[in-house]
Formats: sequence, C-alpha cells, structure tokens
Amino acid sequence: MTLKWLSGQNEKLSGEVKRNCIHLYVEDEESALRTLKHEFLDYTIGKVIEPYEKIANTLIGLINEESYKRKEKLVEILCKLLE
Repeated sequence: MTLKWLSGQNEKLSGEVKRNCIHLYVEDEESALRTLKHEFLDYTIGKVIEPYEKIANTLIGLINEESYKRKEKLVEILCKLLE
C-alpha cells in the first residue's frame, strides 16, 4: 500500500483509497494523520469482510432467482384457473 498526500486537491473528501494507494487531501499534519488512520483501518477491515459480502450477495441473488421462478409458476397456475 502506498500513500499520496495531495493537500487541498479535493474539497469534498478528507481522504480515500484508490487501488492500493491512500490519498489524503487535508492540509494540516494532524488531520492528515487522523485521516490516514481512518482510511487504512477502513480499507483493511473492508478486505476482511469482503468474502462474506460476496457470499451474502450470491445467496441473495440465488434467493431472488428462486422467488422469481416460484412467482412465475404461481402466476401461470392462477391464469389457468381464471380461464
């Protein structure tokens, strides 16, 4: 991981991680250190939970697909009953 201190180059953000580089935009050293700690912890914790997010999103996708199939099947049955 690398670090770039780009003082004052982004008025909306204090810092962010782009690829494997922490970008700091604050101007003073104290704020830069606080932002560096925040961005580093946010990035590393995000990497820890990333596999769980992928699993959860995959399960949600499968459940949505199954729910859609069941709904379509029910709609077809109801249509036949209404004929």
